[in-house]
Amino acid sequence: AMMQGRDLWLPRVEREIERCREELFVANGDRSDFAPRLRALTWAEQRRWNPADGAAAGIHMSAAREIAALRDRFLAIARAEGLPVPPTAPDEAAVRRCVLAGLADQVAVRLDAGTLRCRLVHGRRGELSRASIVRDARWLVAAEARETQGAEIDVILSLATAIEEDWLVEVAPGALVERTIVEWDAASRRVIGWRERAYRDLPLERAPTEPDSDRAAELLADAVLRGDAAPPGWDEPIRQWRRRVELVARYVPEIGVHELTDADLRAAVADACRGALSARELRDRPWLAALKRRMPPDRVAAVERLAPERVELKPGLRPVRVNYDATGEPWIAATIQQLYGVSRLPAILGGRLTPVLRVLAPNQRPVQITRDLAAFWANEYPNIRPTLARRYPKHEWR
Repeated sequence: AMMQGRDLWLPRVEREIERCREELFVANGDRSDFAPRLRALTWAEQRRWNPADGAAAGIHMSAAREIAALRDRFLAIARAEGLPVPPTAPDEAAVRRCVLAGLADQVAVRLDAGTLRCRLVHGRRGELSRASIVRDARWLVAAEARETQGAEIDVILSLATAIEEDWLVEVAPGALVERTIVEWDAASRRVIGWRERAYRDLPLERAPTEPDSDRAAELLADAVLRGDAAPPGWDEPIRQWRRRVELVARYVPEIGVHELTDADLRAAVADACRGALSARELRDRPWLAALKRRMPPDRVAAVERLAPERVELKPGLRPVRVNYDATGEPWIAATIQQLYGVSRLPAILGGRLTPVLRVLAPNQRPVQITRDLAAFWANEYPNIRPTLARRYPKHEWR
Protein backbone atom coordinates (compact mmCIF):
# COMPACT_ATOMS: atom_id res chain seq x y z
CA ALA A 1 0.00 0.00 0.00
CA MET A 2 2.88 2.36 0.77
CA MET A 3 4.30 1.76 -2.68
CA GLN A 4 1.08 2.73 -4.45
CA GLY A 5 0.73 6.38 -3.45
CA ARG A 6 2.45 9.34 -1.91
CA ASP A 7 5.28 8.99 0.55
CA LEU A 8 4.31 8.99 4.20
CA TRP A 9 7.12 11.41 5.08
CA LEU A 10 6.69 15.11 4.48
CA PRO A 11 9.50 16.31 2.18
CA ARG A 12 12.05 18.99 3.09
CA VAL A 13 11.10 19.38 6.74
CA GLU A 14 13.12 21.41 9.22
CA ARG A 15 15.96 19.67 10.98
CA GLU A 16 14.14 19.71 14.34
CA ILE A 17 11.10 17.97 12.84
CA GLU A 18 13.31 15.45 11.07
CA ARG A 19 15.07 14.67 14.35
CA CYS A 20 11.71 14.27 16.09
CA ARG A 21 10.56 11.85 13.39
CA GLU A 22 13.70 9.77 13.78
CA GLU A 23 13.32 9.64 17.57
CA LEU A 24 9.67 8.61 17.33
CA PHE A 25 9.80 5.98 14.63
CA VAL A 26 13.36 4.76 13.94
CA ALA A 27 14.62 1.93 16.14
CA ASN A 28 18.12 0.54 16.50
CA GLY A 29 18.55 -2.47 14.28
CA ASP A 30 15.94 -1.45 11.68
CA ARG A 31 16.79 -3.23 8.42
CA SER A 32 14.13 -1.71 6.18
CA ASP A 33 12.99 1.79 5.29
CA PHE A 34 9.45 0.40 5.68
CA ALA A 35 9.95 -0.30 9.42
CA PRO A 36 9.75 3.31 10.68
CA ARG A 37 6.95 4.03 8.22
CA LEU A 38 4.91 1.13 9.60
CA ARG A 39 5.31 2.54 13.11
CA ALA A 40 4.41 5.98 11.82
CA LEU A 41 1.27 4.63 10.14
CA THR A 42 0.11 3.08 13.42
CA TRP A 43 0.93 6.33 15.27
CA ALA A 44 -1.02 8.42 12.73
CA GLU A 45 -4.02 6.11 12.96
CA GLN A 46 -4.03 6.37 16.77
CA ARG A 47 -4.14 10.15 16.43
CA ARG A 48 -7.03 9.93 14.00
CA TRP A 49 -5.03 11.51 11.19
CA ASN A 50 -4.73 14.87 12.98
CA PRO A 51 -2.89 17.21 10.56
CA ALA A 52 -1.27 19.24 13.36
CA ASP A 53 0.21 16.13 14.96
CA GLY A 54 1.40 14.99 11.57
CA ALA A 55 3.08 18.29 10.79
CA ALA A 56 4.92 18.26 14.12
CA ALA A 57 6.22 14.74 13.44
CA GLY A 58 6.96 15.22 9.75
CA ILE A 59 4.16 12.89 8.60
CA HIS A 60 1.89 13.50 5.61
CA MET A 61 -1.44 12.66 7.32
CA SER A 62 -3.58 12.58 4.20
CA ALA A 63 -1.07 10.22 2.56
CA ALA A 64 -1.12 8.08 5.70
CA ARG A 65 -4.92 7.90 5.57
CA GLU A 66 -4.82 6.82 1.90
CA ILE A 67 -2.27 4.13 2.74
CA ALA A 68 -4.42 2.81 5.58
CA ALA A 69 -7.51 2.67 3.38
CA LEU A 70 -5.64 0.77 0.69
CA ARG A 71 -4.20 -1.57 3.33
CA ASP A 72 -7.68 -2.35 4.58
CA ARG A 73 -8.84 -3.14 1.03
CA PHE A 74 -5.97 -5.55 0.55
CA LEU A 75 -6.69 -7.25 3.88
CA ALA A 76 -10.37 -7.58 3.00
CA ILE A 77 -9.48 -9.22 -0.32
CA ALA A 78 -7.13 -11.59 1.52
CA ARG A 79 -9.80 -12.62 4.01
CA ALA A 80 -12.34 -13.12 1.23
CA GLU A 81 -9.87 -15.46 -0.50
CA GLY A 82 -9.48 -17.46 2.70
CA LEU A 83 -5.89 -16.42 3.28
CA PRO A 84 -4.65 -16.40 6.88
CA VAL A 85 -4.41 -12.83 8.14
CA PRO A 86 -2.57 -12.54 11.47
CA PRO A 87 -4.19 -10.33 14.10
CA THR A 88 -0.96 -8.43 14.71
CA ALA A 89 1.76 -7.12 12.43
CA PRO A 90 4.37 -9.72 11.42
CA ASP A 91 7.92 -9.46 12.67
CA GLU A 92 10.53 -7.46 10.79
CA ALA A 93 12.23 -10.45 9.14
CA ALA A 94 8.89 -11.58 7.70
CA VAL A 95 8.29 -8.10 6.26
CA ARG A 96 11.75 -8.09 4.68
CA ARG A 97 11.18 -11.52 3.13
CA CYS A 98 7.82 -10.32 1.84
CA VAL A 99 9.44 -7.31 0.17
CA LEU A 100 12.00 -9.60 -1.49
CA ALA A 101 9.28 -11.96 -2.72
CA GLY A 102 7.35 -9.10 -4.27
CA LEU A 103 10.34 -7.23 -5.75
CA ALA A 104 12.72 -10.00 -6.72
CA ASP A 105 13.62 -8.16 -9.93
CA GLN A 106 14.86 -5.12 -8.00
CA VAL A 107 17.59 -6.81 -5.99
CA ALA A 108 20.79 -4.77 -5.71
CA VAL A 109 24.24 -5.37 -4.32
CA ARG A 110 26.55 -2.68 -2.94
CA LEU A 111 29.78 -2.38 -4.90
CA ASP A 112 31.88 -1.48 -1.85
CA ALA A 113 31.50 -0.39 1.72
CA GLY A 114 32.92 3.07 1.09
CA THR A 115 30.19 4.32 -1.25
CA LEU A 116 26.46 3.95 -1.86
CA ARG A 117 26.95 2.73 -5.43
CA CYS A 118 25.10 -0.47 -6.32
CA ARG A 119 24.72 -2.91 -9.15
CA LEU A 120 21.21 -4.13 -9.98
CA VAL A 121 19.86 -7.00 -12.03
CA HIS A 122 19.55 -6.46 -15.79
CA GLY A 123 22.93 -4.72 -15.87
CA ARG A 124 21.71 -1.49 -14.30
CA ARG A 125 23.77 0.73 -11.98
CA GLY A 126 22.38 2.68 -9.07
CA GLU A 127 23.07 4.59 -5.91
CA LEU A 128 21.29 4.11 -2.61
CA SER A 129 19.55 7.22 -1.33
CA ARG A 130 21.41 8.93 1.50
CA ALA A 131 18.09 9.13 3.36
CA SER A 132 17.90 5.32 3.62
CA ILE A 133 18.50 3.73 7.03
CA VAL A 134 20.04 0.57 5.52
CA ARG A 135 23.20 2.18 4.16
CA ASP A 136 25.36 -0.57 5.67
CA ALA A 137 23.55 -3.42 3.89
CA ARG A 138 25.41 -5.36 1.21
CA TRP A 139 22.31 -6.94 -0.33
CA LEU A 140 19.07 -4.99 -0.59
CA VAL A 141 15.80 -4.60 -2.44
CA ALA A 142 14.68 -1.17 -3.59
CA ALA A 143 10.95 -0.52 -3.77
CA GLU A 144 11.58 2.70 -5.69
CA ALA A 145 14.13 3.32 -8.44
CA ARG A 146 14.20 6.86 -9.82
CA GLU A 147 16.01 7.27 -13.13
CA THR A 148 18.83 9.81 -13.37
CA GLN A 149 20.78 11.46 -16.16
CA GLY A 150 24.22 11.00 -14.57
CA ALA A 151 27.08 9.27 -16.33
CA GLU A 152 27.95 6.97 -13.40
CA ILE A 153 24.55 5.75 -12.25
CA ASP A 154 21.24 4.85 -13.85
CA VAL A 155 18.86 5.11 -10.86
CA ILE A 156 18.57 6.41 -7.30
CA LEU A 157 17.31 3.65 -5.00
CA SER A 158 14.95 4.41 -2.12
CA LEU A 159 12.49 2.63 0.16
CA ALA A 160 15.20 0.03 0.54
CA THR A 161 15.10 -3.19 2.51
CA ALA A 162 18.16 -5.15 3.58
CA ILE A 163 17.99 -8.85 2.74
CA GLU A 164 20.12 -11.88 3.47
CA GLU A 165 21.93 -13.60 0.64
CA ASP A 166 20.58 -17.04 1.52
CA TRP A 167 17.01 -15.75 1.19
CA LEU A 168 17.55 -15.56 -2.56
CA VAL A 169 17.74 -19.35 -2.66
CA GLU A 170 14.39 -19.64 -0.89
CA VAL A 171 12.53 -16.94 -2.80
CA ALA A 172 13.85 -17.49 -6.34
CA PRO A 173 15.80 -20.75 -6.62
CA GLY A 174 15.43 -20.79 -10.41
CA ALA A 175 17.15 -17.41 -10.66
CA LEU A 176 20.37 -18.74 -9.14
CA VAL A 177 22.84 -19.85 -11.79
CA GLU A 178 26.37 -21.14 -11.89
CA ARG A 179 28.42 -20.29 -14.93
CA THR A 180 31.93 -19.90 -16.24
CA ILE A 181 32.79 -16.53 -17.74
CA VAL A 182 35.67 -16.06 -20.15
CA GLU A 183 36.36 -12.46 -21.19
CA TRP A 184 38.99 -10.15 -22.63
CA ASP A 185 40.50 -7.85 -20.01
CA ALA A 186 41.66 -4.68 -21.76
CA ALA A 187 43.70 -3.47 -18.78
CA SER A 188 45.94 -6.55 -18.58
CA ARG A 189 45.59 -7.34 -22.32
CA ARG A 190 44.81 -10.96 -21.63
CA VAL A 191 41.91 -13.40 -21.51
CA ILE A 192 40.68 -14.15 -17.99
CA GLY A 193 38.25 -16.74 -16.66
CA TRP A 194 35.82 -16.70 -13.74
CA ARG A 195 33.66 -19.36 -12.17
CA GLU A 196 30.63 -17.51 -10.90
CA ARG A 197 27.50 -18.17 -8.90
CA ALA A 198 24.97 -15.45 -9.60
CA TYR A 199 21.45 -14.32 -8.85
CA ARG A 200 20.21 -13.64 -12.36
CA ASP A 201 23.08 -11.45 -13.60
CA LEU A 202 24.29 -10.31 -10.15
CA PRO A 203 27.40 -12.19 -8.93
CA LEU A 204 27.17 -13.88 -5.53
CA GLU A 205 30.55 -15.59 -5.61
CA ARG A 206 33.34 -15.33 -8.13
CA ALA A 207 36.65 -17.14 -8.28
CA PRO A 208 39.32 -17.18 -11.02
CA THR A 209 39.54 -20.24 -13.24
CA GLU A 210 41.52 -21.36 -16.28
CA PRO A 211 39.79 -20.08 -19.44
CA ASP A 212 38.52 -22.56 -22.01
CA SER A 213 41.16 -22.71 -24.75
CA ASP A 214 38.70 -22.48 -27.66
CA ARG A 215 36.90 -19.49 -26.19
CA ALA A 216 40.20 -17.85 -25.29
CA ALA A 217 41.39 -18.25 -28.89
CA GLU A 218 38.21 -16.62 -30.19
CA LEU A 219 38.51 -13.65 -27.82
CA LEU A 220 42.18 -13.19 -28.65
CA ALA A 221 41.34 -13.32 -32.36
CA ASP A 222 38.76 -10.58 -31.91
CA ALA A 223 41.28 -8.49 -29.95
CA VAL A 224 43.91 -8.97 -32.67
CA LEU A 225 41.50 -7.96 -35.43
CA ARG A 226 40.41 -4.89 -33.43
CA GLY A 227 44.04 -3.92 -32.93
CA ASP A 228 43.95 -4.37 -29.14
CA ALA A 229 46.36 -7.33 -29.12
CA ALA A 230 47.94 -7.21 -32.56
CA PRO A 231 51.74 -7.64 -32.77
CA PRO A 232 53.50 -5.07 -34.98
CA GLY A 233 53.30 -5.89 -38.68
CA TRP A 234 51.38 -9.14 -38.20
CA ASP A 235 48.84 -8.36 -40.91
CA GLU A 236 51.04 -7.28 -43.82
CA PRO A 237 51.74 -10.86 -45.02
CA ILE A 238 48.04 -11.58 -44.51
CA ARG A 239 47.00 -8.68 -46.75
CA GLN A 240 49.50 -9.69 -49.42
CA TRP A 241 48.28 -13.29 -49.44
CA ARG A 242 44.61 -12.37 -49.65
CA ARG A 243 45.38 -10.06 -52.56
CA ARG A 244 47.32 -12.82 -54.32
CA VAL A 245 44.40 -15.22 -53.88
CA GLU A 246 41.98 -12.56 -55.13
CA LEU A 247 44.03 -11.99 -58.31
CA VAL A 248 44.30 -15.70 -59.08
CA ALA A 249 40.54 -16.10 -58.60
CA ARG A 250 39.94 -13.19 -61.00
CA TYR A 251 42.51 -13.85 -63.74
CA VAL A 252 42.68 -17.66 -63.66
CA PRO A 253 39.17 -18.71 -62.58
CA GLU A 254 39.39 -22.13 -64.22
CA ILE A 255 41.56 -23.57 -61.44
CA GLY A 256 38.82 -23.05 -58.82
CA VAL A 257 40.53 -20.72 -56.34
CA HIS A 258 38.05 -18.69 -54.26
CA GLU A 259 38.68 -15.44 -52.42
CA LEU A 260 39.26 -15.62 -48.67
CA THR A 261 36.45 -14.07 -46.62
CA ASP A 262 36.61 -12.15 -43.36
CA ALA A 263 35.21 -15.28 -41.68
CA ASP A 264 38.14 -17.27 -43.06
CA LEU A 265 40.51 -14.66 -41.67
CA ARG A 266 38.93 -14.72 -38.20
CA ALA A 267 39.03 -18.52 -38.08
CA ALA A 268 42.69 -18.50 -39.15
CA VAL A 269 43.64 -15.90 -36.55
CA ALA A 270 41.84 -17.93 -33.86
CA ASP A 271 43.80 -21.02 -34.93
CA ALA A 272 47.05 -19.08 -34.65
CA CYS A 273 46.05 -17.80 -31.19
CA ARG A 274 45.28 -21.25 -29.82
CA GLY A 275 47.22 -22.00 -26.66
CA ALA A 276 47.81 -18.34 -25.79
CA LEU A 277 46.04 -16.21 -23.19
CA SER A 278 47.72 -12.81 -23.49
CA ALA A 279 48.79 -10.33 -26.14
CA ARG A 280 52.39 -10.87 -25.09
CA GLU A 281 52.20 -14.51 -26.19
CA LEU A 282 51.14 -13.62 -29.74
CA ARG A 283 54.52 -12.60 -31.10
CA ASP A 284 55.83 -14.84 -33.88
CA ARG A 285 52.55 -16.72 -34.26
CA PRO A 286 52.09 -18.49 -37.65
CA TRP A 287 49.45 -16.10 -38.95
CA LEU A 288 50.04 -16.69 -42.66
CA ALA A 289 50.39 -20.46 -42.30
CA ALA A 290 47.07 -20.57 -40.43
CA LEU A 291 45.38 -18.63 -43.22
CA LYS A 292 46.84 -20.88 -45.91
CA ARG A 293 45.38 -23.88 -44.07
CA ARG A 294 41.93 -22.50 -44.90
CA MET A 295 42.60 -23.60 -48.53
CA PRO A 296 43.31 -27.03 -50.03
CA PRO A 297 47.05 -27.64 -50.50
CA ASP A 298 46.78 -27.82 -54.30
CA ARG A 299 45.05 -24.40 -54.39
CA VAL A 300 47.79 -22.95 -52.17
CA ALA A 301 50.43 -24.31 -54.55
CA ALA A 302 48.57 -22.81 -57.51
CA VAL A 303 48.53 -19.36 -55.89
CA GLU A 304 52.22 -19.61 -55.02
CA ARG A 305 52.97 -20.45 -58.67
CA LEU A 306 50.59 -18.06 -60.44
CA ALA A 307 50.99 -15.07 -58.08
CA PRO A 308 54.57 -15.57 -56.89
CA GLU A 309 56.10 -13.67 -54.03
CA ARG A 310 59.18 -12.87 -56.15
CA VAL A 311 60.03 -12.85 -59.87
CA GLU A 312 63.37 -13.11 -61.68
CA LEU A 313 64.38 -10.22 -63.93
CA LYS A 314 67.50 -11.90 -65.37
CA PRO A 315 69.75 -14.85 -64.54
CA GLY A 316 72.23 -14.16 -61.77
CA LEU A 317 70.21 -11.28 -60.30
CA ARG A 318 68.42 -11.80 -57.03
CA PRO A 319 64.65 -12.11 -57.66
CA VAL A 320 62.67 -8.97 -56.82
CA ARG A 321 59.62 -8.85 -54.60
CA VAL A 322 56.15 -8.53 -56.11
CA ASN A 323 54.00 -6.11 -54.10
CA TYR A 324 50.33 -7.03 -54.00
CA ASP A 325 48.61 -3.93 -52.66
CA ALA A 326 45.02 -4.10 -51.52
CA THR A 327 44.11 -1.65 -54.28
CA GLY A 328 45.75 -1.21 -57.64
CA GLU A 329 47.81 -3.66 -59.65
CA PRO A 330 50.83 -5.70 -58.55
CA TRP A 331 54.15 -3.89 -58.90
CA ILE A 332 57.86 -4.49 -58.67
CA ALA A 333 60.74 -2.09 -58.14
CA ALA A 334 64.35 -2.18 -59.33
CA THR A 335 67.17 0.31 -59.83
CA ILE A 336 68.31 1.25 -63.31
CA GLN A 337 71.57 -0.62 -62.69
CA GLN A 338 69.63 -3.81 -61.84
CA LEU A 339 67.67 -3.43 -65.08
CA TYR A 340 70.70 -3.32 -67.42
CA GLY A 341 70.35 -6.26 -69.77
CA VAL A 342 66.61 -6.64 -69.11
CA SER A 343 64.39 -5.82 -72.06
CA ARG A 344 61.15 -7.51 -71.05
CA LEU A 345 59.32 -7.78 -67.74
CA PRO A 346 58.19 -11.21 -66.46
CA ALA A 347 54.44 -11.85 -66.47
CA ILE A 348 52.41 -13.46 -63.67
CA LEU A 349 49.00 -15.11 -63.42
CA GLY A 350 49.73 -17.55 -66.19
CA GLY A 351 51.08 -14.81 -68.47
CA ARG A 352 47.87 -12.79 -68.22
CA LEU A 353 49.23 -9.79 -66.29
CA THR A 354 52.56 -7.96 -66.26
CA PRO A 355 53.39 -6.20 -62.97
CA VAL A 356 53.93 -2.46 -63.05
CA LEU A 357 57.62 -1.56 -62.83
CA ARG A 358 58.88 1.28 -60.66
CA VAL A 359 62.28 2.27 -62.06
CA LEU A 360 64.39 3.53 -59.17
CA ALA A 361 67.25 6.00 -59.09
CA PRO A 362 70.22 5.19 -56.80
CA ASN A 363 68.40 6.99 -53.97
CA GLN A 364 65.62 4.35 -54.26
CA ARG A 365 63.07 6.89 -55.48
CA PRO A 366 61.05 6.20 -58.66
CA VAL A 367 62.06 8.07 -61.80
CA GLN A 368 59.64 6.24 -64.07
CA ILE A 369 56.64 3.93 -63.76
CA THR A 370 56.02 1.64 -66.71
CA ARG A 371 54.87 -1.75 -67.88
CA ASP A 372 56.78 -1.53 -71.20
CA LEU A 373 60.48 -1.78 -70.38
CA ALA A 374 61.57 -1.73 -74.05
CA ALA A 375 59.80 1.61 -74.58
CA PHE A 376 61.49 2.95 -71.43
CA TRP A 377 64.98 2.13 -72.78
CA ALA A 378 64.18 3.57 -76.20
CA ASN A 379 62.28 6.72 -75.26
CA GLU A 380 62.69 7.75 -71.61
CA TYR A 381 66.11 6.59 -70.52
CA PRO A 382 68.10 8.71 -73.00
CA ASN A 383 66.41 11.82 -71.62
CA ILE A 384 67.00 11.15 -67.90
CA ARG A 385 70.42 9.47 -68.13
CA PRO A 386 72.52 12.68 -68.33
CA THR A 387 70.85 14.20 -65.29
CA LEU A 388 71.18 11.03 -63.23
CA ALA A 389 74.80 10.54 -64.27
CA ARG A 390 75.71 14.03 -63.06
CA ARG A 391 73.83 13.55 -59.80
CA TYR A 392 75.26 10.07 -59.09
CA PRO A 393 78.68 9.99 -60.78
CA LYS A 394 79.92 6.97 -58.78
CA HIS A 395 77.30 4.65 -60.33
CA GLU A 396 77.56 2.87 -63.66
CA TRP A 397 75.64 4.53 -66.48
CA ARG A 398 75.41 2.70 -69.76
